Amino acid sequence: MFFLDAVAKKIRDNYDNFGEFAIIFPNSRSKLYFTKLYSNLINKPQKLNLFLWQDFLNNLLQLQPASKLEQIFLLYNVYKQVFEKNKDFQISINEFYFLAEVILSDFNEINNYLIDHKKIFFNLADLENISEHTYLTQKQIEAIKRFWGSYKHKEYSEFLIELFFKLSEIFEKFNKQLLDKGLGYSGLRNKMIVDKLKSGDNLLKHWDTLIFVGFYALTESELEIMNFAKKHLNTLFFWEYDKFYMQDKSHEASFFINKNLTKLGEEKIQGIDNLLKDTEIELIEVSKYVAQAKILPWALKKLDLDKKNTDLSKTAIVLLDENLLFPVLYSLPDYIDKVNITLQFPFSLTPLYSFFKKWLRIIRQLFVAKNIYYKDFQILLKTEIIQKYFSDFLNSFKQKYLHKPSLVINYNYLKKITGSNILFTEVKSANDIIEIALKLLYRIYRNADDFEREYIYHAYVNLNELKKELLEFGQDYEPQIVASLIESIFSSIRVPFEGHSLNALQIITIMETRNLDFDNIVILGANEGIYPPIERSQSFFTESIRAAYNLPILKYQDSLYSFFFYSLIQRAKKVLIVYNSVSDEKVAGKTRYVLQLEKETDLIKKVHIFTENLSLPLTRKANEELHLEIGINKFSASALITYLTCPRRFFYQYVVKLLPPEQEDILEISVSQFGSLVHRAVELFYYDLFKKYQIISPDNLKQARKNVDTYLNMAWDETNVNLFKNKGYFSVVYDVMKTYLLNVIDYDINYAPFEIVSLEKSKGYYTNTITVNNKLVQLYGIIDRIDKKENLVRLIDYKTGKKEIKNIKLENLFNNIKQPEVFQLLFYKMLVDKKFQDSKVVPILYSLSVMSKNLHNYSGYLKIDKVDVSFENIDYLDNVIMPTYSKFLKDLINKILFEDKSFTPVYPNPACEYCPYIGFCK
Repeated sequence: MFFLDAVAKKIRDNYDNFGEFAIIFPNSRSKLYFTKLYSNLINKPQKLNLFLWQDFLNNLLQLQPASKLEQIFLLYNVYKQVFEKNKDFQISINEFYFLAEVILSDFNEINNYLIDHKKIFFNLADLENISEHTYLTQKQIEAIKRFWGSYKHKEYSEFLIELFFKLSEIFEKFNKQLLDKGLGYSGLRNKMIVDKLKSGDNLLKHWDTLIFVGFYALTESELEIMNFAKKHLNTLFFWEYDKFYMQDKSHEASFFINKNLTKLGEEKIQGIDNLLKDTEIELIEVSKYVAQAKILPWALKKLDLDKKNTDLSKTAIVLLDENLLFPVLYSLPDYIDKVNITLQFPFSLTPLYSFFKKWLRIIRQLFVAKNIYYKDFQILLKTEIIQKYFSDFLNSFKQKYLHKPSLVINYNYLKKITGSNILFTEVKSANDIIEIALKLLYRIYRNADDFEREYIYHAYVNLNELKKELLEFGQDYEPQIVASLIESIFSSIRVPFEGHSLNALQIITIMETRNLDFDNIVILGANEGIYPPIERSQSFFTESIRAAYNLPILKYQDSLYSFFFYSLIQRAKKVLIVYNSVSDEKVAGKTRYVLQLEKETDLIKKVHIFTENLSLPLTRKANEELHLEIGINKFSASALITYLTCPRRFFYQYVVKLLPPEQEDILEISVSQFGSLVHRAVELFYYDLFKKYQIISPDNLKQARKNVDTYLNMAWDETNVNLFKNKGYFSVVYDVMKTYLLNVIDYDINYAPFEIVSLEKSKGYYTNTITVNNKLVQLYGIIDRIDKKENLVRLIDYKTGKKEIKNIKLENLFNNIKQPEVFQLLFYKMLVDKKFQDSKVVPILYSLSVMSKNLHNYSGYLKIDKVDVSFENIDYLDNVIMPTYSKFLKDLINKILFEDKSFTPVYPNPACEYCPYIGFCK
């Protein structure tokens, strides 16, 4: 029997014995389900007093809950009062915002756990505890350090000590000022209720019976209130648990229930021995984060939900990671026509937050300099909000701006080409930013769908509240500060989606499943690091202080997550648990609770392992599993390096030949463009010498060196940035390019005389054919330069990046592509060895950045397996390195052609940031 069914039946059977009673629930979802279940049991209308715990407590004490922003602004004012005489501690509201969140959380815990605030803050100020660093996030620590960086006589720990000594005073003043306004917060309310009950004020006198349903982790103040009710009223406690973990006192899931049973007792019900008897669990491993959502059509079909007239209400999709909400909604099959969402979704994951973050960046630029950096503007124009809700502005801007691009966009110019536009109204005060943002939200809200309106509404409410607080405190805040404050507020908003439909497929987070039971459950995100999460609650209290004062410690948090997991599955018939097998810095394999099930039970009946299904726009059908015969038989060094860097990118670029998305106009010189310019200038310089002289002497080079500007300008004029080459940033880039070209010439003057055999665009294309698994494969490449001096042939590759020539193991070229330039040069040697059979052929790297630092000692020789790949070591190169390299290369090509059918992406991968296919791959 399901938990709430059993509770409803017990209450119905004993209704007449209760007198005036109230039933209290920990969350709204269990209250809603109970209402439906109870109404199905009775035949006549009955008055039920159903309360959420927080509402019940609010009714006991007439104290208006203060909003988060109200608390932060009031706390900020108290902080300024306390540190009024210490100018070093005066900080802006935006700098204080992160600290305020931590301080308020700790204040709430102190009251909730009935702690003596003077003692705990005195202990907190102890220097030994400071060394434990507290539980500030790295972002908060960095924010404090940045602020204190301007005060060289102050250290980060000194600031914390000073703050901790003052926290007791801040705590008292803050609570008093809140109460003077008739406001409070949950911890303060609970502490006041306990104090009133202990002093003889019976706040519970209106009730004969109180019934508590499905509570778990209780604070000390909550335990005191419930204990008072137990002593003075008829009080019933219904706890949800299963014998599986309760019979083992050391099981983490049983910790709080055992504590509650000892202190408060229980009302016995049926259905507490289900997990090992009736539950069937299947584990599903997928190889990508989003694939967890894309597996849903298969999972729902397996649960027979694709049948007509199926009761969807008995099935829940439980998100252990709320970030999966949007992928889940996009992945649901068409036959799922009724969905109910219950979760708190981070506003920071919405397109609206992304838009505002970029828009506020531009607003700050306009306020300070009246100019916008063009890349920031391009990024804003690409946001979903601009594309969807401001297409009129977008079209107007594109038509006029693209005819006259500029590195910076002046406000007056912007106003001239787009007219009066709400997006970029001139900002003269902090209030202007809020008013414009409110107007933007209103415009977006009018054209949004119901789902979008939910989170737009919450952004609007928070902005309005910020406006009210700024007016109330009457300070003239700088617009830049308010812009940063808006971003901070938006980043902390959690949008409550709380549907009331019970006759639909439930999409829900595990925190909202308390006391609920379903026949079928699909759990997504069952990874260690996601559940339980790595991060703990933000706090100044260290673990040692928490243990000393009986505040929640890590053990309590682990117990909480364990209990939620087991209570979710303990009465289900079928459970599908999905996790991502690709680990990264946050995720490390399946969650510990799945490992426990595997080791301690035989509940997991099947394990499904899904190789990734690819969805390739315009190329292959969505979700078609990749099994294809690769049609390519030509490989360049660049293609193979791409594969070693990321097989998925190789697949997109070389197998199905997808064109990358169009890139925005670039008005600066990118790293790759800079390299191309230098390559082209060097090539033009040597091509002129190549045409004039069979043998190039030092004098030839010295004479041509005087005209390097001519070749640089020729290369530059071939690009689309020549308009700016004499201005600011571009003149600096030009000077660096010139230095690089002069260094190449000076290096070659010392090596000359020599003969140029080929250049990149003049006879520089080379091929060779090899056999791989009985298939002829062509290798090809374009070599920057080949020159010859007697019987010494140099294969030269120019690199403009900071390519230090370091020792590398040959095998690491194929499993750890940290030096792709070495891979490339050995590949070139394979291409040309037959052509120069009577010569010594050695690859040379011209690393122009490194060369410019130490021109006279630069050799350019590679270093492989601790051997310099020089003309003196040519036998080792030809007889050891190249045969081994050739074998590894053939093995790699064989893998690509005949073994790798999935082209799984390498993740995490720094190269993702620069990959043109990131939009396909995600």
